[in-house]
Amino acid sequence: LQKLRSGQDFNSSHQYPQLLPRRHCGKGLIDGEKSTPSATLYEFPWIAKLFNRALGYNCLGTLISHRYILTSENCINFYFIPDLIVLGEYDNFREPDCQLEDPTDCAPPLRLYEVEYVVRNHNDYRYRIDLIRTTENVAFEDHIQPVCLPLTSELKHFRPSQYTIAGWNKNSKNTTGIIQKETIYAASSAECQINEEHLPHNVLLYTTSHENVANRTYSGGPVGAIVPSSERRFVQFALVISPVERCVVALDIVPYIDWIRANMVE
Repeated sequence: LQKLRSGQDFNSSHQYPQLLPRRHCGKGLIDGEKSTPSATLYEFPWIAKLFNRALGYNCLGTLISHRYILTSENCINFYFIPDLIVLGEYDNFREPDCQLEDPTDCAPPLRLYEVEYVVRNHNDYRYRIDLIRTTENVAFEDHIQPVCLPLTSELKHFRPSQYTIAGWNKNSKNTTGIIQKETIYAASSAECQINEEHLPHNVLLYTTSHENVANRTYSGGPVGAIVPSSERRFVQFALVISPVERCVVALDIVPYIDWIRANMVE
C-alpha cells in the first residue's frame, strides 16, 4: 500500500462530503485563570504526535475529524513517514495523565491509531500541508477531540489579537513532561529579522516572549485562538512550520480549506 499519495485539486462543481465538524469541535477545557505555561488536562485534546516505530516522534499534527490529522509537509518525508498517531497525550512522564492540582482527576489512557496513508498537497509554494488518514475511526473522548477549522467566511477573515501554540519540551532533563502552551502575536518580517523576499505569501509570522521556542516541539501543530461565541471554541488558523529564536514561522491554512475538503473520504 502506497503510504504517500498526491492529493487532488478542489473542483467547485463537485459535491464533497461534509466531514469537517462545525459545531462539535474545539472544545478543550479552558482555564482562563491559569497563567502558567503548563496546559491543563483536556486543554488541547486535538494535538497529535506523529510517530514512527523505528525513529520515534518528530512532529505534531491536529485531529480535524474522525479519520484525519492535519500537519505540515516538512514533518513528513521519505525518511520519516509516520506509521502511528498518538492521541490523548498530556504528560510524557506519567500514565495515566492526571490534573496537577487533583491527582484523582485522571484522563483515559492515550490512544494509538495506525496510519493508512498520507495525502500530500503539491502546489507551487515552498511550504505545504499534509493530511494523514488513520486506518480506523478515532473515538472522541474527553481527552481526544477534533479542532475547529475556519470554515465560514466570518472565521476566514477573523484576526484574533493573540494566538496560542502548544507542544512538549524537547530536552527531558530537569523539565516537565506536561504539554506547554505559548501565547504568540502576529509579527512582521522585520520583527523576526527574516528577509520578506524569501517568504511565500501563504506564510505567517508570529512573535513570542519565550526566549527560545526552538526548545519545544511545535512543528506541525496548530496556531489557533479561542473564538468569542456562546461556546468559546478553539479554531486553528495556521500550522507551525518551524520556530526561529523568538519567532514562529507558520502556514496559513485558510487557502487550503477547500483542498482539505476535496481530499477527505468517508
